[in-house]
Amino acid sequence: MKEEIDMIYKEFHDLKLSVLGLGTMRLPLRGDGPDAPIDEERAAEMFAYAIDHGINYFDTAYGY
Repeated sequence: MKEEIDMIYKEFHDLKLSVLGLGTMRLPLRGDGPDAPIDEERAAEMFAYAIDHGINYFDTAYGY
Protein backbone atom coordinates (compact mmCIF):
# COMPACT_ATOMS: atom_id res chain seq x y z
CA MET A 1 0.00 0.00 0.00
CA LYS A 2 1.37 3.41 -0.99
CA GLU A 3 1.37 6.05 1.74
CA GLU A 4 0.29 9.56 0.74
CA ILE A 5 2.50 12.27 2.26
CA ASP A 6 1.45 15.92 2.30
CA MET A 7 3.89 18.51 0.99
CA ILE A 8 5.34 20.89 3.56
CA TYR A 9 5.30 24.58 2.67
CA LYS A 10 7.16 27.57 4.10
CA GLU A 11 6.25 31.25 3.88
CA PHE A 12 8.65 33.52 2.00
CA HIS A 13 7.36 37.08 1.94
CA ASP A 14 3.93 36.69 0.34
CA LEU A 15 4.69 33.27 -1.20
CA LYS A 16 3.93 29.77 0.07
CA LEU A 17 6.79 27.62 -1.28
CA SER A 18 7.20 23.86 -1.15
CA VAL A 19 10.23 22.83 0.91
CA LEU A 20 11.12 20.41 -1.88
CA GLY A 21 12.05 22.00 -5.18
CA LEU A 22 12.78 20.67 -8.65
CA GLY A 23 16.13 21.56 -10.18
CA THR A 24 15.86 22.00 -13.94
CA MET A 25 19.48 22.36 -14.98
CA ARG A 26 19.45 18.86 -16.45
CA LEU A 27 16.19 18.35 -18.30
CA PRO A 28 15.83 15.21 -20.43
CA LEU A 29 17.35 15.55 -23.89
CA ARG A 30 16.43 14.10 -27.30
CA GLY A 31 19.91 12.88 -28.11
CA ASP A 32 23.46 12.81 -26.84
CA GLY A 33 25.68 15.72 -25.93
CA PRO A 34 25.09 19.01 -24.16
CA ASP A 35 23.70 20.71 -27.29
CA ALA A 36 20.95 18.14 -27.89
CA PRO A 37 17.44 19.62 -27.83
CA ILE A 38 15.30 19.22 -24.73
CA ASP A 39 12.78 16.39 -24.87
CA GLU A 40 9.81 18.69 -24.25
CA GLU A 41 7.28 15.86 -23.84
CA ARG A 42 9.31 14.13 -21.12
CA ALA A 43 10.11 17.47 -19.46
CA ALA A 44 6.39 18.36 -19.39
CA GLU A 45 5.66 14.99 -17.75
CA MET A 46 8.29 15.73 -15.08
CA PHE A 47 6.80 19.16 -14.35
CA ALA A 48 3.25 17.79 -14.24
CA TYR A 49 4.30 15.04 -11.82
CA ALA A 50 6.03 17.57 -9.56
CA ILE A 51 3.05 19.94 -9.58
CA ASP A 52 0.60 17.08 -8.96
CA HIS A 53 2.64 16.18 -5.88
CA GLY A 54 2.68 19.69 -4.44
CA ILE A 55 5.99 21.07 -5.70
CA ASN A 56 5.76 24.73 -6.65
CA TYR A 57 9.43 25.74 -6.43
CA PHE A 58 11.45 25.27 -9.61
CA ASP A 59 15.15 26.18 -9.79
CA THR A 60 15.68 27.25 -13.38
CA ALA A 61 19.30 28.45 -13.15
CA TYR A 62 21.48 26.90 -15.87
CA GLY A 63 24.59 26.80 -13.73
CA TYR A 64 26.33 28.38 -10.82
